[in-house]
Amino acid sequence: MTSRHPAILGLRNILKAACCNDVTSIAFPLLLKHELTEEMTAAWCMRRAELVLKCVKGFVLEASGGGGADLRTLCATVPPDIRPALFASLAALLPTIFRVSGPVRAKTTQ
Repeated sequence: MTSRHPAILGLRNILKAACCNDVTSIAFPLLLKHELTEEMTAAWCMRRAELVLKCVKGFVLEASGGGGADLRTLCATVPPDIRPALFASLAALLPTIFRVSGPVRAKTTQ
């Protein structure tokens, strides 16, 4: 998958519409999948998450320059059966890509 994939471009349109319509909080599937499958290795998940997060960051910066509300809360969701070690690795990506002064929280919900 590349940054020009239809799913990534669709995510861009969603984030742009959210900013233009005064939406300040949004959740999105970090891996752009709702379930884990056998071929989704830890390395695959890390590459996919990094691509999605970098694209989301760029899209939010692009959309916020066009007026409307700034997105204040981004929630990235992962499949519920994700391994704890992989979850920790994905959570560690957040502060490296989104350098923000406020807290970056990663939590599991059962």
